[in-house]
Amino acid sequence: MWISGGRSASYEKWGGVSVEPLPGDPLGYKVVDLGKDSDLFEIIKDCEKFRVSYYNKNEMLEHHNPERNEYLISGTVLNADVVINLPKLKTHARTGITCAMKNIVGITGIKDWLPHHRSGPSVHGGDEYIYSDFRKDLFIKLKDFQAATGNLLLIVIARVLSALLFFSKYIVPFKDSYIGGSWHGNDTLPRTISDLNKILYFADREGVMRNTPQRKVFMVVDGIVGGELDGPMRNNAKDSGVLIAGVNTAAVDLVCAVVMGFDYQKIHTFKYALNSRKYRYFVGNVEGIDLSPSGCRDLQDVYERYNCSFLPPDGWKGFIEYEDLARKLGNESSKKHVEDFL
Repeated sequence: MWISGGRSASYEKWGGVSVEPLPGDPLGYKVVDLGKDSDLFEIIKDCEKFRVSYYNKNEMLEHHNPERNEYLISGTVLNADVVINLPKLKTHARTGITCAMKNIVGITGIKDWLPHHRSGPSVHGGDEYIYSDFRKDLFIKLKDFQAATGNLLLIVIARVLSALLFFSKYIVPFKDSYIGGSWHGNDTLPRTISDLNKILYFADREGVMRNTPQRKVFMVVDGIVGGELDGPMRNNAKDSGVLIAGVNTAAVDLVCAVVMGFDYQKIHTFKYALNSRKYRYFVGNVEGIDLSPSGCRDLQDVYERYNCSFLPPDGWKGFIEYEDLARKLGNESSKKHVEDFL
């Protein structure tokens, strides 16, 4: 992506993006550094692979490296005593679902600081796609180049080459169909989401992390009409007719996942939400979630009464669907599955 910085609109015909400055948060922004307490720190040796598609990788590396894991957070949020979170009930190609926890990405001021995936195939330590393919490998290098240069001619050439590489899949299919971290193997964006939820609960007004929660959060997830298949931008409407409310982002999303017909144990975001080493915003255990609907003692009851059978994104089909594990906890193999997850 090339940012024109106020240049002639004629450049936009060739792929340039004009930028109109906005005033931003009236209370400004604070840099919050989680450092070694970030869920990204476990994979920080791969920080040079951290990416947001079509953003400058050098900006990302400046804020996520062995010395710091920084996010730019809205001053209005940090100064709030109560935050009301109003997400939609939707699927997401990179995280399986996007509900209360994922919606917290909206408290940030700069997307460049948000690791979404690790560049390259999983066989080479990335999580953008599975198999190395010279066309995909070259395609992501061209994306990085476009984001880093201001030379319009080179951008046009790179975009043409990128398009040729991308559409070549219709002649010779890629080894796998995933791109941009849009599949069930993405283990980077879930860590970023967990970090932002820690900040939401534990960062004080100055952006300093404290040991006790600094504000209350209330969620109402709108699932009257939800979104299924390839979200978050290309969802199909799903008439589900539900509203899900609560005071903990992780607990609310656990219920959301079950209502959608998915198994939370297969969604990476919950692995970090339920097992944070510090700044635990989910306290207790899954079985202890207080469920209000009459007749619902646990998540299995929610599944049996409210399952809406959402269709997952393409990169999650066959990997996220619910398999009725909750009633099998007496079975040793199921116990082992849960223990491995936690």
